[in-house]
Amino acid sequence: MTSAPNARTLPLREQPLVGECLDSWLEALARRNGISVSVLLPAFGWKAPPSAARLSLAVPPGILRRAEGQARLPAGRLDTAVLDPYLPLGPVRRDGSRYCPQCLAASDGRWMLSWRLPWTFACTVHGTVLLDDCPACGRPPRRNLSWAGLNPAGTCPAPAGEGTRCEASLAAVPAERASSALLAAQQWISALLASAASGHGEAARDLGDCRLPRAGCCATPPPGASPCSAPRPARPGSPGSPSGSPPAPSRRPAPC
Repeated sequence: MTSAPNARTLPLREQPLVGECLDSWLEALARRNGISVSVLLPAFGWKAPPSAARLSLAVPPGILRRAEGQARLPAGRLDTAVLDPYLPLGPVRRDGSRYCPQCLAASDGRWMLSWRLPWTFACTVHGTVLLDDCPACGRPPRRNLSWAGLNPAGTCPAPAGEGTRCEASLAAVPAERASSALLAAQQWISALLASAASGHGEAARDLGDCRLPRAGCCATPPPGASPCSAPRPARPGSPGSPSGSPPAPSRRPAPC
């Protein structure tokens, strides 16, 4: 199914960005039409879910296909914008999102799916540590998206009182520079994520062993270790990894 029989094509549409989260695309689409996300959802036959997390998790496939049809997107395009493929790897963030201010500024306020994953802690494009909270209201961004779309792009849509919103500019928040070791760890883990989401079991096991790194983790990996930490001994029959490179998929890193 691509759309309901009487569903109309949206007159004003937005293309989802590569790697963008579904709720971010919905917000951009709502903003383009001058409405909020909560007003947009019924156009797709979608009753507003009880929490913002349900805008990118456990979305009924029929809703995704209808949204694709009405927005003139290829069938299956929105399957890459939801968190469900990552659930077999471990818990995903259901309460707000991390963010890179510079990415928000460069993309006109679009939010990446990877920022919701517990293994994503740094931006390898801008070399910074991702942020967790809005500095103005102190809340995790995107915990409440009822008003999203009516706020300026790249700002916090959290309610800030009766009939008002926070609207602090998250795209202008200073971010801490990440160390080279932390960025190397993120690059290695991001490659594992891509592999694991495609169904590679070895990568999924490696991710299960690598707990969420913090800013102080991975400061000085020993020679020959993965950026995350020294690898455990390879399983029998596994080829060794060359010194100074990330471990082969058959080698599992010790937890951070």
